[in-house]
Amino acid sequence: GALASTDPFGATATGIGLLTTGASETYTATQQPLYNSVTRPINNKSIYDWTRFNLAGNGKAWDDVNTYLAQVDQMIINTPRHTLAAQFTYMREDAKRMENQPMGPASVNSNVGQLQVDVNMVNLDGSPNPYFGRPYLRSSEPYLRIKPLLWETTRAQAAYRLDFSQDKGWSKWLGTHQLLGYYEYKDQQNRQYTYRHTALGLDKAWQQKYAPNTLLGIQSTSNVDPRYTIAPGNYSRVNEQYYVGNTPGGGIEYAPSYFPENASVAYVWGPSAGAMIKDVSPIGYTPAPGGGLNNLNEVVKTTGGVVQSTFLNGRLVGTFGLREDLVNDRNAPLALLTPDLREYDFAASNRWVGPWRPAQGKTKSSSLVVRPFRDLGFLRSQASQGTGIGRFLAEAITSLSLTYNQSDNFIAQGPAYDLFLRQLPNQTGTSKDLGAWITALDGKLTIRYNHFDTKQLNLRNGDISTMAQRILRYEGFVSSDAYNLRTQTTAWLNGLGTGGTATNAQIAAAIKMPLEQYNGLQAIAAAGTYAAVQNAQSKGHEVEINYNPTRHWTISGSVTKTQAINTAAGSAVDDYIAARMPVWMTLEDPRFTQTAQTIGGVTTPYATGPVSLPTGATGHLLWWNILGTPFSTVAGYNGTQSAALNFATNVDAPMAVFRALIGRPRPQVREYAAKFSTRYNLAGISDHAILKSTSVGGSVRYASRGSIGFYGL
Repeated sequence: GALASTDPFGATATGIGLLTTGASETYTATQQPLYNSVTRPINNKSIYDWTRFNLAGNGKAWDDVNTYLAQVDQMIINTPRHTLAAQFTYMREDAKRMENQPMGPASVNSNVGQLQVDVNMVNLDGSPNPYFGRPYLRSSEPYLRIKPLLWETTRAQAAYRLDFSQDKGWSKWLGTHQLLGYYEYKDQQNRQYTYRHTALGLDKAWQQKYAPNTLLGIQSTSNVDPRYTIAPGNYSRVNEQYYVGNTPGGGIEYAPSYFPENASVAYVWGPSAGAMIKDVSPIGYTPAPGGGLNNLNEVVKTTGGVVQSTFLNGRLVGTFGLREDLVNDRNAPLALLTPDLREYDFAASNRWVGPWRPAQGKTKSSSLVVRPFRDLGFLRSQASQGTGIGRFLAEAITSLSLTYNQSDNFIAQGPAYDLFLRQLPNQTGTSKDLGAWITALDGKLTIRYNHFDTKQLNLRNGDISTMAQRILRYEGFVSSDAYNLRTQTTAWLNGLGTGGTATNAQIAAAIKMPLEQYNGLQAIAAAGTYAAVQNAQSKGHEVEINYNPTRHWTISGSVTKTQAINTAAGSAVDDYIAARMPVWMTLEDPRFTQTAQTIGGVTTPYATGPVSLPTGATGHLLWWNILGTPFSTVAGYNGTQSAALNFATNVDAPMAVFRALIGRPRPQVREYAAKFSTRYNLAGISDHAILKSTSVGGSVRYASRGSIGFYGL
């Protein structure tokens, strides 16, 4: 084919480009299920002295917050027997946060800021590269994020107290009773607008051809209004290299600098090294929409009450609470831009679209404290007048408190659906605690023990939801991976290499999916309401000791044993894989055989000769395994990775870890933890004006070994 000479995207063949390196040691998805690929951390100070240089130091954030609070407190009744008070509160928080963190949150290409080395000895035109061998941090298309929020909260509550404890007769044993009732209304509006550095030049003919009609800052049209398209070849997007050393082959010598605002750089292209064209373009921020799912309006209405009663002169204390939440949320429309596509049309974008997604549920809690030996005469006498071990035991038994707590709760979430379009329940949980505490040595020593058992059901925000998202990428409902079925099927139904149009019914039939399911998955992917759930349990024991030998000296310590277990994870994901895998593995791309391609009705042999990729029943290549040339240039498939290879690394490997961990302790939660701290106020030894207001102390902490994954074999 022809190389570019007048239009870098009008060429039918590609040549060479600059090289980038990867890390020499990485954790892959088979080793670390939380990440696709993670570079091993640097632990050699001769390469990077982390005590001197902050590699995230070029990140900046600005907050502009206006907070308003109005509160009215009113005492209505105040007598020895009856007390009634009310409170009304209104709070408004109007804030905007701007984040420019090139080494901060992951951008479109996952992790950013990893150390690399410039391995290009020459530039594309053959001239020496002055940066050869120097270390740099690569930031893949970092975002500038603007996050406005407006939160308004209105709360009304009233408290009533009925007190019999001061009575002289038997009624004093009825104790005190307190009732709290409340209502709260919260309206929370969160928005996000994202920008990227892009090439703004329009003085060249090829730029005038593409730039005025395309978005410069987006990688895909996922979650983008369909009227907008991507710049060809994503030519305008910027991968930034922040050099951190001047010595070729050396380590980090300084922190990364800020991006030079109003800079201009050259876009280098051409048919040969001797005929390279350098089209200089200014760099600036342009919109990178796609964050519409981060724009959320949530209204929460909460009604609740708490009752606490104390009987038998404090020997029995019971508390009961009930709360009901009604949550409605909705998203914003896909962002719209100004006619020149270089800024957001905020007036058109700052809206909310219905319908509201409702969710509601109740939270109940109850607790009981029993002090069975409180105020027993013979024990009280021994505790106040006795000596030695007898006094210690009397104090401990008299102060003994037995506790029981039980609660169930839910997290109100908008409707979400699994991959079979079944609506998911709200996240719920239950908790039970049994404990005891004692005090002794005239209140100087307190010992508390607690056993806890907490269960969380239908968790949506775990890693298993990431697996659901990755599966939808193969079907083409999320993102726009080169091999996704939705794109490739549309092209082959039209007999084209790329492009074309097809109805949902045509695509669904071609990929052997019921039309109702196809439409449903498309809808929940567009709304971001797909998820997968998992269950978890955490149980254990904790002991806490506080000791104050004098009023100037305090000592505290605690020991905890925790066992966290995944009790279920992503059965719907496994079931979906089992249902779709026979289709994925046998679906044929009718454009390709092992020897030829048929595009636009014309069959031609491959210029590079036959391929050895597997074929299906009709002799055409299996979609599941297609990769490399000529398919990457003709049909937009991935040059190095097929759907099958991607699945093995990014879905099958982490899913195997999820399955293996069911019923087993989670390695990232440390089983044992202990801490000890002490503090002494120097007023105990000196009356000096400065010393007596000074305290000294220290602490020691221990946690048993934990990890966020496993080494591969």
